[in-house]
Amino acid sequence: MEHIGQKIKDLRKRADLTQDRLADYLGVSPQAVSKWEVGSASPDLALIAPLCRVLGCTSDELLGIEATEDEEEAKELSKELMKLGGPNDLNRFEEIVALAAQKYPRNEQISYRIAETEYWTFGGMKGKSEEERRRKEDAEKRLLALLADGKNETWKTYAASQLFHMRMKDGLREEAKVFAEQSGPFRDMHLLGCLEGEEWQNEQQFLVYKSLNWLRNYLNMRGDREHHLPSYEAAEAVVKAIVKDGNYVMYARDLSVSAVNQARLLIEAGEYGRAVEKLRDQVEYDEQWYRIVRAAAEDPGRFLPYTAPVLDRWGEGAGDLFDREDAILPAGWNWRKERAKFLKTAPIYATLRDREDFKALIAELESGADSEKEENV
Repeated sequence: MEHIGQKIKDLRKRADLTQDRLADYLGVSPQAVSKWEVGSASPDLALIAPLCRVLGCTSDELLGIEATEDEEEAKELSKELMKLGGPNDLNRFEEIVALAAQKYPRNEQISYRIAETEYWTFGGMKGKSEEERRRKEDAEKRLLALLADGKNETWKTYAASQLFHMRMKDGLREEAKVFAEQSGPFRDMHLLGCLEGEEWQNEQQFLVYKSLNWLRNYLNMRGDREHHLPSYEAAEAVVKAIVKDGNYVMYARDLSVSAVNQARLLIEAGEYGRAVEKLRDQVEYDEQWYRIVRAAAEDPGRFLPYTAPVLDRWGEGAGDLFDREDAILPAGWNWRKERAKFLKTAPIYATLRDREDFKALIAELESGADSEKEENV
């Protein structure tokens, strides 16, 4: 049997991941991944589950454990349960339930699929007639047993999620919260569903804000590591899709950095016109950012709200963005003047200096520097 390192290598390549990328996802060093793949070391047991998630495989596949004929049949039965769709399939459903009880009484995947199908497809959700109530109770018993005694975290998570939905449908909000807490990646979404009114609106916006930050960070991470222009572009597009009114608050600085990174990659690709446009975008973002800097210097306790409808209940405190000393700009310092000077002297922009659009950008910065007036945010 091939060692686990060879399986990791094969699966990593199948997933189109470098050793560095896999190491980033797992929070280990690239050297550790390299040692696994050559067989001089093995991953800790605690990393098996994360490895499977990142590589898109089962633990059996990763460990080289071949499925038996019975296990293959169990997988096929599970797939068939997902396809059953109405009264005409009821007899086949009962046959699968009987076969599973005889041959696969502890198979967690089949147990979950039976409960799911019995509740949503064959009447348990309605729970009106005696037969429907029986099916509902049977589905609940299977899911509760799976949640209490299951060994596979995936199916336990799915069981908790289904029980959450069932309690919510019955109007049992407090009981639903108990299962929401156990529903893994569905937790935040389920707990949000338990809220109402102002509390719901505030939490919903917080989760949008948090998710936006995660997505933006992951995209920028690839952009930084692989000099990947589409990732930078996607990160910028995501922010602008959410904050449509242009009041970017904290994101103004992030968008400015992204614009510079994109401009540099476009210069390397010989797309000089697009590069100048990205530098213009940077000026737009910096215009807003330095207004925020001044606001933080004047009043570190100031609250800077987003005004786009998707985030209009959220905002940043000026004191959270900087310490007061960090926000105080040197006397006489002018960002437009400094930016124009940098564009005229930095080697990276040498290929742009004979272009009329680049000269026009510098002229506009210098003109703006001469006429700049302090503004309040």
